[in-house]
Amino acid sequence: MRSGISCSFTQHTPLLPLCSVHLARRVLQLEKVNASLRSQVKAEEVKTSELKGELATSRELVESSQQPSGYLMKRVMEQSSQLQQGKERIAQLEGQLASVKREKSLLVETKNQMAADLERLLNHREVHSL
Repeated sequence: MRSGISCSFTQHTPLLPLCSVHLARRVLQLEKVNASLRSQVKAEEVKTSELKGELATSRELVESSQQPSGYLMKRVMEQSSQLQQGKERIAQLEGQLASVKREKSLLVETKNQMAADLERLLNHREVHSL
């Protein structure tokens, strides 16, 4: 067995410099690929950082653009509420106006009856005094 190992070793010994050169080339090639991939990763990190900045700016713009619309929506809701309260007040006042008109017409009718009664009484008094 020992002779098998040494035989195998002696058979491959002339190939060792060739393997070393091949491995050295492969290591250099992999180092170049690694360096290239690292530079790509750094470029992607820079790009990601820029995109995060743009996203933050976009979010700020969206937030600031929504504030005026939120304010306007709030004002519209307040105006709508005030308008509804005004309509309710108008309806209440119209009801009171109708009640006052009925009361006035009753008072005018009562006044007219009293004036007629007074005139009849004065006429009746004149007739008795003559």
